[in-house]
Amino acid sequence: MQSSDDGTQTIPKQPPPRDPDREFDWEKAYQFADGMLRLSELCFDTWKEELHRERKLKEFPKGFPIDGRYPCAICGKHASEEEQHWCDEYGIKCRICQDAIDSGEIPASAASDSESWYSAFDIEHSFDVKSKVVRRWVKEGVLKPRTIMSNGGQSVHMQLFFIEEHKDTLPPKELLEGRSVKEKTKDGQDAFYTEPWFCSVNIVEHLKGYKILEHMQKLSENDWNTKHFKLSMVPAMPYLFYADPL
Repeated sequence: MQSSDDGTQTIPKQPPPRDPDREFDWEKAYQFADGMLRLSELCFDTWKEELHRERKLKEFPKGFPIDGRYPCAICGKHASEEEQHWCDEYGIKCRICQDAIDSGEIPASAASDSESWYSAFDIEHSFDVKSKVVRRWVKEGVLKPRTIMSNGGQSVHMQLFFIEEHKDTLPPKELLEGRSVKEKTKDGQDAFYTEPWFCSVNIVEHLKGYKILEHMQKLSENDWNTKHFKLSMVPAMPYLFYADPL
């Protein structure tokens, strides 16, 4: 029994009765069971690997080299083949990003706190501008990057713009989070995509107090990225598995 807002007792809704004349679908049942088995095996292997790294960190608290195909916690590069990374309390990093930490160009916490900085791509995506605009803002001193170099200092691997160093210019990343929107696909299923933040707010009011707004207002039509696409288009969760074989 459940209590409603007016204090009366209500009987909880029961699932609809199964149709005894409907044949049990063994194929769907097998697909569901096989999918759950594969998922559990993947989770178990991942858990074992994480447990192994945690134990090794107790033995080597300053970190240790690790070989494998891991995504870097900073640049996001996912190794296509076995290569050496560095693992410590902040996460797993590629050697290029770890070298930038060792040299003092970026803090180690950049690996575990991605909300504390924007990448050049983040700036482009968050403010809907082209890459040339980001380069211009860097040249004009509007943005002050921490640069991660590669190839012995010959190439730019990545640039980070720390919010702490741009307090009056860049807003916290949470202010620019998109919202999830649901719509129907052609076959009638529910699908979700992330709509950019600027599609649902007054941009001037939203960025009031941040200097980036002044520089955005000076941009020409050719500076804007007008080819926005729907991000993270995914089917609704119920369609990922056949939960009921009937």
